[in-house]
Amino acid sequence: MITFYRRLKQKLAEYRQIADNGGWKPIPTGKLLKKHMIGPRVALIRERLAMTGDLTKASSTPEVFDEVLKQAVRNFQTRHREFVDGVAGKNTLAAMNVPVEKRIDQIRVNLERFRWVLHQIPETFVVADIAGFEVYYVHRNKNLWHARA
Repeated sequence: MITFYRRLKQKLAEYRQIADNGGWKPIPTGKLLKKHMIGPRVALIRERLAMTGDLTKASSTPEVFDEVLKQAVRNFQTRHREFVDGVAGKNTLAAMNVPVEKRIDQIRVNLERFRWVLHQIPETFVVADIAGFEVYYVHRNKNLWHARA
């Protein structure tokens, strides 16, 4: 459990840095965006995903939805428990448009919840992530097993 807590603390620091740098710009609503599409909204998605590390490669054509951006969208969808298809549709764009300040608040709430129970957790335990449909088996602060549930 301590590993989960440390990861959350790290993400909190990263998101605070993003906020200090002005956060991310909202992506205007419109048609879904997918591979081979071109436009300014594509460039905004590319910029947004680079901020959170979902996109790691720069592009010489930022307004083109290429294979690299498709994979970055898939990374984002996986992290946010969205349907993973590499298409920036209504739900994916809504998740991207959650302001960084709200994400910081969510992380802070979860850190506080961890603090409530961290001292009560035995050295071997199972975590059931109901919302994410995943299960983890942890022993001595090492994740020994993980599966979809």
